[in-house]
Parts: sequence; structure tokens; C-alpha cells
Amino acid sequence: ASFSKLQLDDFISPRNPLAQFEIEKKEHQERLKNMKAGMEKVMEEKVKEKMTKMEEQKNELKLKHDQALKHLEKMKKEIETKRAELRDAQKAFDELQLASGVTVNNSTSSLNSTKDKISGKKTKSTKKLF
Repeated sequence: ASFSKLQLDDFISPRNPLAQFEIEKKEHQERLKNMKAGMEKVMEEKVKEKMTKMEEQKNELKLKHDQALKHLEKMKKEIETKRAELRDAQKAFDELQLASGVTVNNSTSSLNSTKDKISGKKTKSTKKLF
């Protein structure tokens, strides 16, 4: 059986302890180098995964944003259409009122007094002395 990269002869024959230390040091450095390369590879893979995930999220957000803008634009068009219909209906109503001779007083004070009469509120009356 072999022990790492050391030969069986290294254990049997007496060697210089410094030479033995150098061999072990080189083997240790080689293991560290391999471990470092492995860790860097794993790190690169994780970074690629994160970048891919971020890109997917960015695309999803962009799609949602575009959909929201389309929805808002559609709502804006609907509101404009309803606003135009309301203006046309108001014009038709006003013309009908003018043709029939009935006028509507839009003054705020008359509207407020009418509200007060309907709700049963009494308006403040000022007493005059003379």
C-alpha cells in the first residue's frame, strides 16, 4: 500500500530529515494549490448561478413593468373615452334644456340652501334692528 506520494522506501531507508521535510512541504503546497483551484472553480460556478438568477429576475421585473404600463395605458384610454362620452352627454343635456326653456341654476349658494331645506337645517338669519 502506498502512503500518499511518499514511497515505502522513504520510511525504510534513513534519509536526511531536511530532505524529508522538503518533500512533505512540496506535497502540502500541491494539496493547497489543488484545494485553492477547486474552491475558485466552485466560486466561479456560484457567481455564474447568481448572475443568471439576477438576469432572470431582471427580465421578470421588466416584463411585469411593461405589463403594468400597458394596463395603465389601457385604463387611460378608457377614462378618456368615458370623459368624452360624458362631455357629449352634458352638451346634449344642455342643448335639450335650452330647447325646452328650462334653466338650471348652478350657483353654489342656491345649491347649499336647497340642501339645507332638504335636510331640514335652518339657516342663520340676521335680525335687523331697523
